[in-house]
Parts: sequence; structure tokens; C-alpha cells
Amino acid sequence: MIQTVREKFTCRECEKISQPPAPFHVTPRGFAGPNLLAMVLFEKFAQHQPLNRQSERYAREGVELSLSALADQVGACAVALKPVHALIEAHVLAADRLHADDTTVPILAKGKIDTGRIWTYVRDDRRSAGNRHRRRSTYASGDRRQEHPERHLRNFTGILQADAYGGYNPLFKVDRDPSPLTQALCWAHARRKFFVLADIAPMPSVARTPRRSHRSRSRRSNASTPCLVSSATSTESSPTNVCNDGRKAVFSSPNLRPGCGQSGQDCRAALRSPSQSTIC
Repeated sequence: MIQTVREKFTCRECEKISQPPAPFHVTPRGFAGPNLLAMVLFEKFAQHQPLNRQSERYAREGVELSLSALADQVGACAVALKPVHALIEAHVLAADRLHADDTTVPILAKGKIDTGRIWTYVRDDRRSAGNRHRRRSTYASGDRRQEHPERHLRNFTGILQADAYGGYNPLFKVDRDPSPLTQALCWAHARRKFFVLADIAPMPSVARTPRRSHRSRSRRSNASTPCLVSSATSTESSPTNVCNDGRKAVFSSPNLRPGCGQSGQDCRAALRSPSQSTIC
């Protein structure tokens, strides 16, 4: 705790009172410094740490900050940062095109959790050879009524790229004041529907082709796969053209050309030595 003493001085000749100015405060007559306020805001909005848990954590460290005091400071900071938000909003709405989207966010209420909405409008001109800075303007609401995008974009005139949410439709009407927005549909949302149809539609080839068991597939693969049987280990005087599992033999010999696939009597006639091998 920092205590600042501001002494008052009076002048005997002019009878005026003078006093040193008060130190800077982020919030009017606030007791918290900028470091503490920045930490509270970061924990609440970036780390999603509720104020009641922050109050309990500060209490364990010996700092008594009630829930109502933290809530008052968050509200005062929102008022103090409003000019900064207005500058960002003006920069975003001055763009020729905007990307809009909304998403749900859980809101901790008394005894329950409500579902709120975050509306985001992004200015990004990199793909259109723009040289302005990228910025994002964000708003919060407790529902998804169409009055929210109408209020957010009441001063915007240009191209709006968004999904097919019906709440944006009043922005594209010809009688909109000051002028209707140009609608640009989103390819990502359109492609999503095709992927859904591809997942639920049966494949014609799969529907007509019966499933084969693993045993039948392995039997068929064995019938077409060659094996190597050495004639040196065979007890027969001449090699045979039938394998142990019933497959037809294909013989090869060093006397044949590389890659020769002759079979039957031609290959058997080429086998003269027990050291040669038989390929089945």
C-alpha cells in the first residue's frame, strides 16, 4: 500500500491555498495501480479466471480484495479503455471488406452457466494488396439476435464476408441506410456441406460388392504369390510342377534369360542340376 501525502500551503499575502497535484490513477479515485489492474483483466479475459477465484487467490496471499471491489475495477477499466476501442473500431469499419463471424462462449452466472456470443469483425487486406494494418473488433452479447450485427455495422459500407446466418440479411437490403452491404459468401462454410453429404451418401461400388472374409482373401493371395523351393533339398529325382499347397510351379534356371517366366515342360527340361532352384 502506497500512501501519498499532499500538504496544503496558504499564502499570507494573497490568502490562496496551493496543493501538489494528485498522482496519476488509471481509474478516477482508484486504489489499484496499473500493474494490478492489467493482471486482473488478463486473468479474467485471457485466462478465463472468474473474479471470485481471483479474490480467493489474493486472499491466500494476504491481500483482501472483495469480489465487488474487483468488479468495480473491471468496469472502471472498461470505461478507461473505451477511447482505445473506439479507435480500433473506426480503423476496422473504414475497410472496404470485412470478415464476420460469431461463436459461443460460456458465461458464469449465479448457480448456472449461460451461453453468450462473441461477434468478431476482422480487417485483413493482405490478399488484396492492401498495406493497412490488420485489426479485429470484438463485441459480446447474451444472445444471437439480429439486432447485434445491425448495431455493430450500422456505419459500415462495403463487402461483408460471412456465413449464411439469417441475422445478416437486413444488412443486404436495398433500402438500408446509408447503403446496402455487398454479400460475399464463405467457401469454407459451403465446402462443409459437401463433406457432410459425402459422409452420409453410400458408395455405389461398396454397396454392390459383397464383403470378403479375411480367409478368402488370404487363400486367393496365396494362389497368385510365388514361392521358392530348392531342388537340392527335394528327395525326388526330378522337380515337380506342383507346390505343397496346390499351386502351379513356375521354374527358372541359370540357363534361361533373366526374368524368363517359362513354365511346364520347357522349364523342367532346363533343370539338370540338383543345385538349381525351383520357383513356385
